[in-house]
Amino acid sequence: MDVQKEYCMWTPLSWLVSCLMVFGGALPYIPQYQEIQRIGNSEGFSTRVCLLLLVANILRIFFWMGKQFELTLLLQSVVMIVTMFAMLHLCCIFQNTNRISIKQHRLSEGHIRSAALMILPSRPSAGGSPYMSLVQLKVSSC
Repeated sequence: MDVQKEYCMWTPLSWLVSCLMVFGGALPYIPQYQEIQRIGNSEGFSTRVCLLLLVANILRIFFWMGKQFELTLLLQSVVMIVTMFAMLHLCCIFQNTNRISIKQHRLSEGHIRSAALMILPSRPSAGGSPYMSLVQLKVSSC
């Protein structure tokens, strides 16, 4: 009878621990997701980390197909893949809106006069023949 009580006590605890393992890796990304949404900018978030986690979890799923291990770890990989895709989707949305919102500069007569690139003659080389060099000047922004 003691064995049955012990089993009944450990079953809910093991379910709780399994759930924490499955969703524990994705939980830290919830505040980060909300922060990126609130600010409207994904600067500072590394998409390379998402790539590494995606590759690692996909490899874990492929490994599970060959040699099955605990189901909790498989579910953890699926949850992390969904989380990483959600983060990448959010980053792509805000990267595209930031690129669109940057105003484009048009060339005007004043810009052409200030000459972004000028070809100026410089001193003759050792052989006595002159050569040309490119000089890049800063153009004042609009």
